[in-house]
Amino acid sequence: MKGQIFDDQTGKPLSNAAVFIANTTKGASTDRDGKFEIGGLYNIHYNLVVSYLGYKPVVVDLVAGSPIVYQIRLTPVSKVLKEVVIRSITEAQWRKYLADFKEHFYRSQRKRKVGAGSKMKDHSSSPKKIMSLKLLPTRPSS
Repeated sequence: MKGQIFDDQTGKPLSNAAVFIANTTKGASTDRDGKFEIGGLYNIHYNLVVSYLGYKPVVVDLVAGSPIVYQIRLTPVSKVLKEVVIRSITEAQWRKYLADFKEHFYRSQRKRKVGAGSKMKDHSSSPKKIMSLKLLPTRPSS
């Protein structure tokens, strides 16, 4: 089975689109010209699924073994996301967030079941190794 995937609005080929046969392990990615080929199929009815980030997925009913080279067009889909605000925090705020993280996540993960019973053992008093990473500005290389 052979085909080519295009952008419906611009007509340009879409490279690296996912193309696969539904309910099987057969599939491929399109090349830089939007072309794909999937072999090893029986001459029966299949559902070909084509998807690409930012486009509406398409399902095409087809019969493998046909000499047809499928020309499939995908329609772009835009999604409006919520606003993201990035702000800096002080070291004191960072330390508070770290303490909250340790209290609510890290310590709860350190509790382990002991034996087959339902008793829990708290390992939170075990020595901890904390790694700190400081990012420094870099200069562009000349």
